Amino acid sequence: MVQTSYRHLVLAIQPLGRFWQRSPWFIRFGLVYLTAVGAFLLTEMTEEWGELQAGRANIFSAVELLLFLMTVGGAVQVFRLLLRERRERALAQAQLAHVRTQLDHATEHLKDGKAGFAELIRWQFSEWQLTPSEQEVAHLLLKGLSFREIADARGIKEKTARHQATGIYTKSGLNGRNELAAWFFEDLL
Repeated sequence: MVQTSYRHLVLAIQPLGRFWQRSPWFIRFGLVYLTAVGAFLLTEMTEEWGELQAGRANIFSAVELLLFLMTVGGAVQVFRLLLRERRERALAQAQLAHVRTQLDHATEHLKDGKAGFAELIRWQFSEWQLTPSEQEVAHLLLKGLSFREIADARGIKEKTARHQATGIYTKSGLNGRNELAAWFFEDLL
């Protein structure tokens, strides 16, 4: 019987403990302060109640009663503000989770699109019957590298890179790097 009531007490207090741990320090301080003032005023009010019943009430009794009611009202207001902040935080976390989910879906779509676009480029290169070296140079041209950068990346001379680019343009029927890029990117814009 005692263990059961203790368990119920623990279960009733646990949410308050989580509430306390997650609260900002100034809210915890405010609640402790209001509780201490409220407890002090409550003890004073019990003494004043006795005097009130005995007919010895004075202005101080009314002031203490007012202070006690203001303390209770302040504690209730702080608690309401804290609950509102918690609801707003929960809403913001839910919105953030939703945005993250959308971002994950968009990332997956972009990956799929990128893979499809890469496959389209490979297919077009094979349609133009480009050699593996020409395909590599064409990829680098599409990425915007200069002939010197292409030569450095592939470990060849710049003249060889230019010669391979000329072969790409001839086989594709295009007139240069700009037309090559436009062939693949024009419909994307």
